[in-house]
Amino acid sequence: MKFILPFIMLLISQGLFAAELSPVKDAKDPISKVKESQREMFIGEWMSVQKTENGHITKAITKRAADGNYTISFKLYSEKGALIFKQEEFGLWGVSGGIYFTIFQGKLEDNKPVTSDPNNDNNYDAYKILKASRQELVYQSLSSGDIYTYKKVESDNI
Repeated sequence: MKFILPFIMLLISQGLFAAELSPVKDAKDPISKVKESQREMFIGEWMSVQKTENGHITKAITKRAADGNYTISFKLYSEKGALIFKQEEFGLWGVSGGIYFTIFQGKLEDNKPVTSDPNNDNNYDAYKILKASRQELVYQSLSSGDIYTYKKVESDNI
């Protein structure tokens, strides 16, 4: 430590340290009402039914809790309506700076949780929020470019 401080002082005196860094705020700003409201819009139960590029139909029902936890039920159907694949997942979610993100923590197999590997990059997803209202969410995957549209639903309508 006694060698680092003089080195930093030398860099600052020569203009080499501060010139390379962009200024930042001293502390994080309080969250704005708009950002707080945007996050609140994601809470609840949402359903998406969309066609895939292969002609299949995906149905996803997502339940997001205010505490940052989510569950999602995925079903993939053939063009004729036969169930091809289904999976129940759980994890964490959030909204920040116009980005919706999820952290996949695991899935249910035989109604038992199987946790995921937190070192797997595929377990982290980020989406640009294109529209957020109390009735509709539209967001775009930053990795694939896919656009997802969800409609708000009541539990007994699922």
